[in-house]
Amino acid sequence: IDRKGDLSGKSLHVASVDKTSLDPIVPQDTAGVNTSISNGAVNDAGNRQIRVAESELKLMEAIAKKGKIPFEIRDLGVDKQGKPIEGKYENGKIYVSPYAERPSLVIFKHELTHHLENDTYRYNELQEIVKEFYAKNGKELGTDFAAEIRKKQDTYKAKGANINGDEAVREVVADFVGEHLFTDETAIQ
Repeated sequence: IDRKGDLSGKSLHVASVDKTSLDPIVPQDTAGVNTSISNGAVNDAGNRQIRVAESELKLMEAIAKKGKIPFEIRDLGVDKQGKPIEGKYENGKIYVSPYAERPSLVIFKHELTHHLENDTYRYNELQEIVKEFYAKNGKELGTDFAAEIRKKQDTYKAKGANINGDEAVREVVADFVGEHLFTDETAIQ
């Protein structure tokens, strides 16, 4: 997806990727991440540029600062299929890839949801909201919460990874939040 602007029509923040774009203070642990990109691939490092909507970047930075959540835009490498890894939440820090196919804010909200898992009470409330959404709208959508969990497990299995039911629930909730909730800064806070 070539996004030259965000939905408001504002231009994207564009910067070249090089070693200086990485935060030298934060250890850049790439264990388990395939950072090699084959020549001629669509996401060849020599031709890639960071593309993050300026409005999304400002919002993500503001939310991370207010919540005291470490956050970084960083190349996370590629998965086994050669697609960019879009984001991750690891050791209390949210990472968002500048090469993701989905909008950066959607990925940030997905990873923010994983951060919220540490607050069991609030996370359980959020999980109930998602379950209620599927209970109310499932017929119209042609799916339900249990079906979404099975789809998530099948998706991971197709990528060569297995996730249990609890992990699939967390991914479904995080996907839902990324796509449907917290659509502006006020709602996120």
